[in-house]
Amino acid sequence: SGVDFAGWQFPKGHDGHWVAKDWVIAYDGRSAAEDKDLWTDKAYGDFTLILDWRWMDDAVPAVAPLPIRFGGGRIEELPDEARNAIGSALIASTTKGQWHRAIVTKRSGRLTIAVDGKNLLKDVPVPGLERSGRIALRHDGRSVEFANVFVRE
Repeated sequence: SGVDFAGWQFPKGHDGHWVAKDWVIAYDGRSAAEDKDLWTDKAYGDFTLILDWRWMDDAVPAVAPLPIRFGGGRIEELPDEARNAIGSALIASTTKGQWHRAIVTKRSGRLTIAVDGKNLLKDVPVPGLERSGRIALRHDGRSVEFANVFVRE
């Protein structure tokens, strides 16, 4: 909700690093928790995830991965062609403070991903994708903010 962390696993090491403020969930890049990602309490099978994010560090890389994980895996663990499509679409849009929107649909071991209105993957089979798992907001050690996080089963 941006107001609290109801529905999220919030280990002790996240205190002061993952912060809910106004309508934003912010992360400063320095959690002391063993797993620094913020995971949902609930595991999801097939779902559609919508979220907005923006990188807040001055040193934003030329290619920044999508800041989400699900089922214990990372988006960049996709097949090479899928990973390259995602990276190519983000090269020109990783400006500090610029909001981005991702829509991820996982259905029957297949993924559809759109970022900023551009379809990056459409119904691509992903071998080894878990049937059900929790969803994480991730950060790669950089400051990041999230907003408008919605999951529909």
